Amino acid sequence: APRGVHARDALQSLVINKRNKTVLLVTDITVRDQFKRPLAYVWKGEQLVNLEMVLLGQAVSNEVPPNVMYGKEYGEARMNAQKMAQKAECGMWNPTQTFNEEDCQRKLLDETSKLFMEREFERTKQWKLERLQKLQEEKTPETK
Repeated sequence: APRGVHARDALQSLVINKRNKTVLLVTDITVRDQFKRPLAYVWKGEQLVNLEMVLLGQAVSNEVPPNVMYGKEYGEARMNAQKMAQKAECGMWNPTQTFNEEDCQRKLLDETSKLFMEREFERTKQWKLERLQKLQEEKTPETK
């Protein structure tokens, strides 16, 4: 299965090498899935590798109760990572069925930049509206 090979290679590149940080496996309530594969949250330093795998399109955002330990903290981030991977056509979301990590990272950077610019535009717009409202209030004397 080419997908499995790509996912394995991506996982190895995230976990092996890179400054020899310790890898921590954190299990939740269920430690194996229905196919007897181990289930764990994989931490490398401050990096949640599971989230990185979703971002690279090598895993899907999936939370199956009772394993919901990081659901509140990372649920939205996981969903956003999957949407970004889909938009950038990374990993399994690439219709050509090829995996090029550099190309994927470049596309993700483009998507992240767009998202950042959109958020900054909205923040600036909101700040301007609040500033205009404050100036208007300062010009209008209070009537008692």
